[in-house]
Amino acid sequence: MIYRMHTAPQSGLAIAARWGKTPTLTGGRAPPGKQSKMTNFEFRQASRNRSNNPDNPNKNICVLRVARMLSVDQEVRYLHTIEDLKRAARSRFSIRSVKSMAKADTVGAARQNLNGQNGAIGYIVWVQGHVLLLNKDGKTIVDTAPRKKDRRKIRGIYGIYRKA
Repeated sequence: MIYRMHTAPQSGLAIAARWGKTPTLTGGRAPPGKQSKMTNFEFRQASRNRSNNPDNPNKNICVLRVARMLSVDQEVRYLHTIEDLKRAARSRFSIRSVKSMAKADTVGAARQNLNGQNGAIGYIVWVQGHVLLLNKDGKTIVDTAPRKKDRRKIRGIYGIYRKA
C-alpha cells in the first residue's frame, strides 16, 4: 500500500477556498439549498486560522468569554461555534431553545420578553457571527461587541437551566 505525503501543508483558509466556503459560527453547516463539502477537520483548520484570539486560536473571544462566565471554558477543546458553546454548557447545565418564548427578531426587542419566569437562570443569544449572555431578566452579562440600541437579528436563543 502506498501512502502519499503532502509536500506542503495547506492552511485552513486555502482548504476553505478550495471548497468555496468560509467558516462561520453556524457550526459548519451549509445554508439551506447548498451542500457543504468541507470536512470537520477542514472546518476546524479554517476556524483556527481566522480566530480572533491570538493567545488560543482554538477558542474565539466572544464564545470564550460566555463560556468563562458559565465556568465551562475548560470542558471542550474548541469554542468557535454556537454548537461548541452549547456542548460545553451542557456539561453543567441543561440548555433548551426558547426562541418562541422571546417572540422577537432582534436582541433589543427580545429583552422585554425574557423575564426568567420559565425557570431559566440566563440566556445564550446567538446573532450573526457573535454570541452574548443575558441574565434571567434580559440584561446583558457578557457582550464583547456591545450596542447602545441592539438591533442585531437573533438566530437563536437558548435558556440555561440548572440540572436536576
